[in-house]
Amino acid sequence: MWVPSYLDACEADGYNWSGTYLNKNHSISYASGATVEGPMYQDDITIAGLTANDMQFFVVNQTYCDVNRDNNNAIIGVEYRTKSNNHGIPLFFENLITQGKVDVPDFGFYFGPKNETDVRGELTLGGRDTTKFTGQPVTAPVYEQGFWKFMIDGASVNGKLIPGTGGKAMADTGTAFLSVPVNISAAVHAAIPGVFIIPESSDPSKGPTR
Repeated sequence: MWVPSYLDACEADGYNWSGTYLNKNHSISYASGATVEGPMYQDDITIAGLTANDMQFFVVNQTYCDVNRDNNNAIIGVEYRTKSNNHGIPLFFENLITQGKVDVPDFGFYFGPKNETDVRGELTLGGRDTTKFTGQPVTAPVYEQGFWKFMIDGASVNGKLIPGTGGKAMADTGTAFLSVPVNISAAVHAAIPGVFIIPESSDPSKGPTR
């Protein structure tokens, strides 16, 4: 987890430096090429009324606006600790569970439409927001602890399962992209009426490659 300092270039709300400095620094590099770095601290962190005590995190004193372009005032990880850039340090939600701050060890995300002005997205901690889905949730065992990797039966369009689209999958809230093998992408798009697939191009000047 990291929070911005008052010196953050993107002008997000900064940390008040009330915690304990741990005499070390930390950094994270993202796939976009951006990097955030700063000193490690320990403090109580509260999100939506839930407080994780003695949380270890770092305070970003150098950041790039393509990471924090929405002026967020923190970024937390929800992957398994084995994959986390925290080097074995318990994550925020993990601390909430071990400290007995939530009754149910569940969290969930809702991604609203980009043009939805009231709620563009939602993070639920310690339960599920049943207003954001229909039907009954199913359990998919995680086959590799790192990212949230699991097996799926396949993709469906209008309730019809598309043959050959099952296999390994990964849920990742840290990206806006949905990556799938080319053959599965083609099968799904072919099942959607009115969809035109833009041919792949090796020339970036010609626009999208998919």
